[in-house]
Amino acid sequence: MTPSIYQVVRGKKLYLRISYNGQAATDLSTRLSTEEYDKEKKCFLSPQKQEALNLIIADIMDSFNMLKRQKKPITAHLIKNSIQISKGVTFVDLLKDYSLFLDKKAQNEQMRAVSSRKYKYQLKGILEWLKKTKQDSLKVHEIDIFFAHRYENWLQNRADMNPLTIKRYTQLLTRLMDFAIQSGILENHNILRRVFTVKGTHKTKPLVFLSPLEIARLEQWKFETKIYEQVKDLFLFSCYTGLAFSDVQNFDYAKHVVQENGTLFISLDRQKTGTLSLLPLFSNALEVLKKYKFKLPKFRNDHFNRYLKELSKLVSINKPMSSHVARKTAGYFWLNSGISIEVVARMLGHTNTLITQNLYAKVLTTRILAETQHLHTIKKPVSESLQAWKQA
Repeated sequence: MTPSIYQVVRGKKLYLRISYNGQAATDLSTRLSTEEYDKEKKCFLSPQKQEALNLIIADIMDSFNMLKRQKKPITAHLIKNSIQISKGVTFVDLLKDYSLFLDKKAQNEQMRAVSSRKYKYQLKGILEWLKKTKQDSLKVHEIDIFFAHRYENWLQNRADMNPLTIKRYTQLLTRLMDFAIQSGILENHNILRRVFTVKGTHKTKPLVFLSPLEIARLEQWKFETKIYEQVKDLFLFSCYTGLAFSDVQNFDYAKHVVQENGTLFISLDRQKTGTLSLLPLFSNALEVLKKYKFKLPKFRNDHFNRYLKELSKLVSINKPMSSHVARKTAGYFWLNSGISIEVVARMLGHTNTLITQNLYAKVLTTRILAETQHLHTIKKPVSESLQAWKQA
């Protein structure tokens, strides 16, 4: 036997009446306005409202199944009350607890410090939004699909957010809900996961890289400011090696340079994926290392990117510059130089060649055109060859 769920309209609000084994509980508020509600078809014309209603009904069934698994006596009142369980924990409390949890993981080296800082920065953004919208007293159990949509809309209206960043911020909400389950603050899990699986509209960013002329201009430019000169050299070192900013910052010549058959190689596991990057230590990269006596300058990524943007304007490089542009420049140069995609993937430390193919699709198109250009010199048209084949 399963519970019956009836939709009841009272005033301008929709309620659900749960009935089980011939007994009904007091009506459960859905907090949904009856605007756009079809009383005859018992559904909303608004897809968002209908989705919210479906989630509440799914929540009721999840609660019923949970009571059934626990082999407890089931009544309509118990089903309703299990949905409305609250330990009084606010969402702000959850954010604070999760922040302490991140600190502990970083201290125990179960998480990189940079990852912990990134998540805490995102938590700060959520807290800022809660206070700005006067939702800082909201209880964890009150989180619903409208909360998720409001948060996503706020992110989309921020000038500093792109689709990928928005996706990461909304994924953090799922992490928070998982943490609430693990902490015993919530019992129901599936509905919250469905709520926070927010579908983004991620568009692939255009590939940004520097041309050989721009690299030469940067190499020849001498900055009077020491910081600019250091940022320039680190950026060029990344262009020469394809190393990500975090790997450049962790670079240790004694540890990460090996000699094979008289040739120096960089061999290190990428911090982001743990995948091995293996490539020759090219002479231009070696010159940068010698300049700094094999100990490269240290910067925070946000500071580095700010200085990089400033110095790029001075040398008339009008592109959206960041530390990652150097890595893209390296991949672009290597592929255009005729190095196979398998070798480039190994040099960049990609987990598979598909990543390299996706990132450098336009470069590969250029290579395809260049390498098939000789086919245009074939005098016999393809149509004639095809006709001859059919007649054979």
